[in-house]
Amino acid sequence: KIGSWHMSFYMITQAAVEAGNWDTVRRNIDWVMNSPDGRGYMWWEYRDADPNHQIDHGVIPWLAYGEAITLLVRNMVGFQPFADRIRIRPRLLPETTELSASFRIGKHRVGLIVHNGGDDVVRARVDGESVDVGGTGSLELKIPEGDIEVEVWTE
Repeated sequence: KIGSWHMSFYMITQAAVEAGNWDTVRRNIDWVMNSPDGRGYMWWEYRDADPNHQIDHGVIPWLAYGEAITLLVRNMVGFQPFADRIRIRPRLLPETTELSASFRIGKHRVGLIVHNGGDDVVRARVDGESVDVGGTGSLELKIPEGDIEVEVWTE
């Protein structure tokens, strides 16, 4: 058992996703979704003796939520925005055959569909047109100048 400190939970789960250790990922996600300490993915810096007066302090709860978003968006869905580009490198649970998501970059929307078959992006389309994936296992795109639809296939 990981314990109730959610920052370490997310860091361990992020590393498990990157390593493809899906048993650990499944167990950790099950823990955060179903255990009393995990629900709400909050690290309580302070626990009052009266559970009706539980209070959270400072920035730690916001960091915990940030780690949840990072785990899902960057590590699993694989959407990574940078100053000059977007990288798409999904790492989905093997039983997830398809995923769709929508993200905003500035004023523009990036629709994303992932056809999951493994760790490396092997084929991609942007707005219906095939694009080169470059053999790196990920798709790198310029920051869009309008709304775009991206579709990737992994093997």
